[in-house]
This record gives sequence, structure tokens and C-alpha cells, in this order.
Amino acid sequence: MKLKILHKFLSEYERTSVSEKTVVVITKRCETYRVRQEIFKIDLSSSKDVLEFIAYFESCGYHNARVEIVKNIVPIKLRILSEFIGDTKRFYFFQGISFDRYFKTFFLQEELNANAIFYKGVEHENSHLDTNKINFFLNLKYENYKGVIGLEDTVWTFTTDGFYFDDEGSIFRLENTNSAAGRRVIGKDDGSVNDVMIKESSRYLAAQIGNNGQFKYGQFPCFDKTINHYNTLRHASSTFALIEAYEYTKDDYLVEPIKRSLLFLSTVLVRTIKLAGHSEVSFLLDLNNEIKLGGSAAAILAFAKYTIVFDDQKYKALVDKLALGILSMLDLSTGDFVHVLNFPELTVKEKFRIVYYEGEAVLALLKAYELTRKSRYLQAVEIIFDRFINNQYWKYSDHWLAYATAHLIRYRPKREYLEFGLLNVKDKLDFVLERQTTFPTLLELMVASKKILDVVFLESENVDLINDFDVEKFYRAINYRANYLRNGFFWPEWAMFFPKPQKLKGAFFIRHHAFRVRIDDVEHYLSGLIGYQNILKSTIQSGENSSDDSVSQEFNIRSRSVLHWDAEQIARVTGGIWIKSPPDSWRPSGICVWESGFRPNDIVALRSESENGGLSADSFKRLSPLPNAVMITSGTQVPHTLPTTAGVLVVKSIHQAVIFMGRHARRLFTGKLVGVTGSAGKTTTVAMLKHAFNDSGHISATRGNANLPYGVAWNLASMESGTDYMILEIAIGRMKESAVLARPHVAVVTNIGSAHLEFHKTIETIAKRKARIFWGLVDGGIAVINRDTECFDLILHEANKVKAVVITYGEHSESAVRLININDKDKEVEIQVEGRIYIFGSKVLSKHHISNMLCTAAVAIALDLPIDKTLKKLINFSPLPGRGEHFEAVIDGKTILVIDESYNANPLSMQAAIQGARTTARNRSSKLILVLGDMLQLGDQTEKLHLSLLPEILSPEIRLVVLVGEQMALLKGHITDHAEVIAVDSVEDALEPLIFGIRANDVVMAKGSNSINLNYLVDQLRMG
Repeated sequence: MKLKILHKFLSEYERTSVSEKTVVVITKRCETYRVRQEIFKIDLSSSKDVLEFIAYFESCGYHNARVEIVKNIVPIKLRILSEFIGDTKRFYFFQGISFDRYFKTFFLQEELNANAIFYKGVEHENSHLDTNKINFFLNLKYENYKGVIGLEDTVWTFTTDGFYFDDEGSIFRLENTNSAAGRRVIGKDDGSVNDVMIKESSRYLAAQIGNNGQFKYGQFPCFDKTINHYNTLRHASSTFALIEAYEYTKDDYLVEPIKRSLLFLSTVLVRTIKLAGHSEVSFLLDLNNEIKLGGSAAAILAFAKYTIVFDDQKYKALVDKLALGILSMLDLSTGDFVHVLNFPELTVKEKFRIVYYEGEAVLALLKAYELTRKSRYLQAVEIIFDRFINNQYWKYSDHWLAYATAHLIRYRPKREYLEFGLLNVKDKLDFVLERQTTFPTLLELMVASKKILDVVFLESENVDLINDFDVEKFYRAINYRANYLRNGFFWPEWAMFFPKPQKLKGAFFIRHHAFRVRIDDVEHYLSGLIGYQNILKSTIQSGENSSDDSVSQEFNIRSRSVLHWDAEQIARVTGGIWIKSPPDSWRPSGICVWESGFRPNDIVALRSESENGGLSADSFKRLSPLPNAVMITSGTQVPHTLPTTAGVLVVKSIHQAVIFMGRHARRLFTGKLVGVTGSAGKTTTVAMLKHAFNDSGHISATRGNANLPYGVAWNLASMESGTDYMILEIAIGRMKESAVLARPHVAVVTNIGSAHLEFHKTIETIAKRKARIFWGLVDGGIAVINRDTECFDLILHEANKVKAVVITYGEHSESAVRLININDKDKEVEIQVEGRIYIFGSKVLSKHHISNMLCTAAVAIALDLPIDKTLKKLINFSPLPGRGEHFEAVIDGKTILVIDESYNANPLSMQAAIQGARTTARNRSSKLILVLGDMLQLGDQTEKLHLSLLPEILSPEIRLVVLVGEQMALLKGHITDHAEVIAVDSVEDALEPLIFGIRANDVVMAKGSNSINLNYLVDQLRMG
């Protein structure tokens, strides 16, 4: 079965050139030079070649071996490559290099890194290419190598794609990009991968503890070099992490090493003395006779954790003495610590050394309080925290400070401590998402901060603390960093390239420090991953997923809909005051700002004399049932029909209050948000997306075409609880404000056309302003762009400026989602998505409707939703009234098809509507009647753009054209020789000649700007 997987992979692999055979590399472990490789040139289209290779591979035994296809081969002068390498962080060059075009001499990227070929020394942050070093390793690898590589030589860079077969015969597909390149692909699983890493790395750490209880401190695997140093603080903190691992895994293998380590810690490393006039105190002694504040703290953490996990009180008294030692290094009058003392004199060596000592010390005092319940420790912590807050210690974003805060709020959940904890992580989220190195303490920071965030959510009086906190980014960052730590584990497919892979089993490493493995490196990986796994498992146990769900590999933030309005929260967010309290039983569903959008549990905003937002008095009277609460500004009359039990909230401004509620709702929303803009098709696209995705989760979407900032905020504030996906229409007006408010994960630009030229003057200006939707994208957000639209390059440029991931759709050959064919006869559409062909049915075959379908498929890709399922849903989608709805009508006994495009018009949407109507008429063997109303807001290009419609109108399918309005009348003389044409001033005047001109089986399409009121004409046709 495993070789069948390899056979399928080779047979189906897409070659970069049909004229050349593909280079395939087998890599196996070799003791003379780390690895041994064999090169094959295979015609992957030849079944014979592939089968022969598979047979050979099987005959050689395929355990602990890699099979990789060489791809992306690029010739380059070594001098030029040297410059690129010099700009690359050390050990972060992820391309192989061949020194001849036939791959007789080459290094995989793993060899370059494991041999430290581009490493110049710890003082150099970036890589460095040294030809002498390259030649040395080429001679070492190739016994008969006689060449000398120079900077003027041409080399060939490449990447690989393939599989690893481990010692037990299991097969793993290998990653081929960036920091993950060369290790096994790990999909979303049940959390077992992290559990495997935790178990193996804890066993590695335990194996470093000798019989005397002392650790083997570390190694540099590239050089097979032992780190001859020691640090007793790290001895203690690594033991603490090992006890955490035992608590999590219950692996008995860890028990004896833990006990040996604690015995060595307590009898050799900890010193107890008696201070003058005081009881005995203890300190952890480090090298150079130093007493470090953080060292004694780490010792407390280890002993306290052992006491709790093993229910063994032998070290409890020592914890108390160590805590007293820490207090002796604290000035209780100021909350200031001394960081380092000389032993045995106890004189000050360093007042301050590093900030994390203080976080460790506070956490240690809290642990001492937990064990002893002596109030002096908790009181000391509160004094220290006052200084932390006054001196803005959150600026350090330290993980130990986060741990300490999370522990403190268990006993003192004060608002100022919660705020400190959030500030400690708030400005670090981008760093967590973008840091190239694994930096395992970042995951510890996130895990500890998650506990603080949970308390904030639980305490409604403090929920406003997250008004400026990006909750969605926080969850994205914690998942990202946890997964990224997998790139710091010595998977066997990486370890095989190092001198002693057996010494690396289960180890975590720091890549940019020559793959350093030190006990504290392993400690931080362990603690972070254990904390993360506990979050995942508590998610299940707390009922946030169904009881039979497996533990998701990522914390499923969409299962945590945190938006639940209540009266107090609305007042706090809006800055309002309840002058009359609402019913206790009222659970607000959102805010109502217009009559048709009212829901029974909405708070209703009432219009004031100075603002347009909110319901008028007349609109309020028509509400049924009457609301439980209203929002007013000072001086606004409370309706006399308001129930006596209803609440009244007074705010400074209705408009501002709606914006505040929308902003707050967006901060709490942890699903995915899609923003849609464009000159035409926005509303239909939103409706289509909602229809297509409604089986993939709970969908909320724009109501009432409210697409300016006020409307965007209202829609956000009123989204349904439990929403997984929010789809918002966003207009060009004040786009930046709307985009920043919405902060979409996916931003869609459907097209750019000559709409609103009266205000925006040029189509390029329209494109730039529409593209401002990208300004609001979340980090790592995705731009979905119509590849066929005007100004595509300009829009793409704007997307690239914000580093958006771009997905295109359209007929263009470069489209990621590409239209291949429209089958009019079978009403089928054929598209290509990422090389795969999909064929699906559609009720409507107009180009603009199909373009919206392509857009929907592109958004499905962006949201990682199944394409097959999405396209099947689109088969049953029907266009909306006013936006392409098809319906049959009977006029004077004659059955016709009406296409209702009456909701607004611009040149782009008008052309698309006429094209679609012509296609429909042609497929029905019908004649087409066009009712065309003026297109407004086109500025000084009005006449030109109306006349630009003529090529679409002068078509044999069209029998009658009814022109409504002054601008459309300009077309009459140009149409007369091609079709019957009537020009009228108003829609009322159009009805009679239209009805007179209708024949059986005709298709009638009506479209014009809203103020032309063609919807009146459509309604008349609908009624017959």
C-alpha cells in the first residue's frame, strides 16, 4: 500500500518540462558521510520507468529513507546567489544547490543547514556563503570529487517534493515550503501530534538527568558538540516543565528522573542560612556564587509543582524558606527587587539584570501562598503589582509576567490586573504571527494570556477591556504559534542529516543557534505545548464543542460566539445611561435603526432633530410588537405608546452609538468575515455567498443594503449570536472607514465600472477607492479579485501593498478560478479550479451571473470550504428581485418571461444585463424587449457612456427597445434601423407602448437607475 502511494505520486506528478526527464533523489542514512544519495532520471509519463524505479527502491529496503522529486530548478551565478544568501537569516535558507546541471554534485537544503555550510559564527545574524567551505564539504561528500567551485560559476538552485519512509515502514509526505520544508506534512488532526511531541520530548529531557540528578546541559547537533556549561536556574525550571509533562502524560518513565533532579536541587544547589533576627531562609545558588532572584523562584516552582502533582509534602517547608529568601530581596515599601546577590555575603551584585526574574518571582510567591496560605506572600505580590502597573511593565510582554497575572487573578480578580494582563500581550500579536524563529516562549505568553482573556469574558463588568483588543487575531496567533513550534522538533527525517541522529530523538531545537538543543529550550517548548493542549481539551470538557467531538488541532474559535448583548453592556459600549431600566428578562438581539429591520428583542434607536439615524415617530407607531427598550438622545421625546416596562437609554449620538456597538461586536466576533465591494453585483454576490455556504455554518449577511459605515456597524451590532460567517456588502463611500470597521478576512472586488463618475471623476479613482477595502484586511487576509475587470493591475497593486494573499477568478487564462465553457444547451458551466475541472448546472447562464458564481468558488477557496459542495448549492440559486430575477407573466393572454434588473444601473451592470438577456432570449428562441432607464451620476461622461451601450443593443435578438428618460432618448436615432424603438419621459408613459408591443414568448428585461422607478413597471407586469 505504501509503495502504491509513491507510485501514484510519481505517476501523477506534473512535470515542468515535457522534453526533460525528472530528477528523483533517494536519501538514506550513511555513517561515512551522514547520508548517502542516489540520483535517477525518470520519465514520469512512462509507466515502465516509474515501475522500474519503484521495484529498485523496494529491493534496496526503504526504511529510514527519503524519496524526492527535484523541482523549481533555476540557474544562477554563485556570486548573485551569495548576495541573496547574505540577506537570509542563518540556517533559514530553504533551497538545495546543484553544482552542475546533471545533479552529479549537489546538496539538499537539509544538508546545507545540518552541516552549517552557511554559518559564519554566532556574531553574524545572517547566512554567509564561503566557497572554501562549500569545496570542503563537496570533497567530504564525494570521494572522487576534483572540482573547485568559484563565485563566477553557475549553480542550480532547486526545491524538492516527496516522501519519508521511517524505520517502521510508515510513509510521510514531506513539506516543501519555508521553515517546515523537509519535515512530514501534518494536517488538522485530533491533537495526537502535539501529544507525541510532548511525550517524546519529556522523555528526552528526563534522559538528560544523570544518576546524580544533574542534567546534561545541551548540545550543538551540527558539530556533535556538548555544551560544557551549567545554569542552576535552568535546572530548576526544566525540572518544573518535566513535572508538568508528567502531570499531562502520566508517563511513569519520568518519575525517577524527576525525583533525582529534585534531590540534587534540594541537597546540592539550594543553600539555607539564618538571617540576623529572622528564621531560616533558602536560596538557589548558581555559578560564580550568585543568588539569582529568578533562580530561587524557579526552585519554588519545581518543588511546589511536585508537592501538588505527587501529593508529597516533603518539600513544602523548603518552598516556604525559599519564598522567605525572595522576600528578603524585596523592598516592601516600594515593591522593588534586587536581582542578584553575592553568596555568602548577601551583598548586592546587580540591582537589575533581566525583567523575567520578576515575573518568575511573583509567580513563585503566589505558588508559595497556594501551598502555605500565608497572607504575607499574597500581600507582597499586590505591592509588587502596583509597581508593575505604575511602571508599565506590560511593555515587556514577558511570558512569566503573563503566568503571574493569570495566577494572581485567581485570588484577586481586580480590573487593573486583568487590564495589565491584556496589555502585556495586546501589542505582541503581530510578532507572534510574524516571527520567523519558533520562539517557544511566545506560545507560553499566549497560553497564559488566554486564561486572563477567559476571566474577562466571564466578568461582564470588565468586558469593555477588550474594546481595543483584537480577539480574533489573538486566537489566530495562538493557533499559529502552536503549529509553528512543530518546525522546532527533531523529526527523524531531519535528524538523519546530522552526525548523531540517535542523540536527537525527541529533542526540540533552536534553528538559528545552529540547531542548539539545551534543557531550557526543551523546557519552553514543553510548557507551551502542554498549556496549549490543555486549552484544547478544556474546550471539549466545557461543552464548547459537542461531547463526541475529538480535540481539534486548533482551538475552534468559531465555536465561541462571545457576542451576547445585555443592557449593561450596551450602556457601557455606547457610553449611555439607562434613565429607565429595561426588563430583567430582556436579552437584546441587536439594534434597530429602520422600521423594516426591526426584530422583537432589538433596542430601537429613535431619530432626533439633529440626526437622520433611527426611526421616526411615525415608524415607531407601526412596530409590532413594541420594543423592550429604546435608545434616544437628550431632548428626544419618548413615544407615549412605549410600554411602561420598557427601558430608555440616553446616548450622546445615535450615529456614534451604532458605530460603537458595531466596532465592539466585530472585536468579539471570532468567525470569518467576508467583505464584498464592486461597481456591480455586490448584493447578488452577498446573497449567493450566503446561499452557497449555509450548510457550512451559521451565516449572517448584510440586511437592507446598508453598506456605508453606519449600515456596516448596524449589521455587525445586529448579527445573530453563534454566527460562523458574516458576509458584508461595502460601498465605495467612506470605504476606508467601513473596511477598518469590518476588518474582513476575505475582501472581494467583483468588478470596476463607470459608476458614480459624477463624484469620483475617473474609473482609476473608482478602482483605487474600491481597493481601500484591502486596508481593513486582517493580517494574512485574502483578496478575491475579478481577473477580467478593468483596472485589474491597479487593484492587484493595492492588494499587494497590504501583503494580502490574492485569489483571482474570471475567463483570463491566469485566473485561479477560471471559466472554461458555458453549455447553453444543457445549462451547464465548466470551470477550472487549481487544475481540476468542475461541471455544474445553473438556472441562469448570463455572463455576469456566472461571474458571481466564479467569485463564490474563489471565496470558498479562501475560507477553506469544499468546492464540490459549494457548486452544488449554486445550482438552486435564483437571482433576487430587481437584480436578475426571472419570472413568467401573462399579458393579454400572452405568456412572457420577465427579467427584473430594475434595481439601479451603471454602464457595467447595464451591459452585463443586456448581454444576459440576449443569451436568455437566444436559448429560448425568443425575441427580446429592452426597457432601459437613464443611468445617473455619470458626470461629464453621461452622453458618451449611454451611447456606449449601442453595441449591445444593436443585436438581432432585440425586437423592441423602450427608452425611459432624457439620456436614454439620445440612443433612439441610432437604433431605428435595427429595431423598433420608443422614447418616453417617465416610467408611467412606458407601460402602454410596452404592453402594446409584447408578443407571445417574448423576453422583457427592464433596467435603469433607482430614481427612474422601473420597479413600478416590473410590478405591473408581475400582476398581469
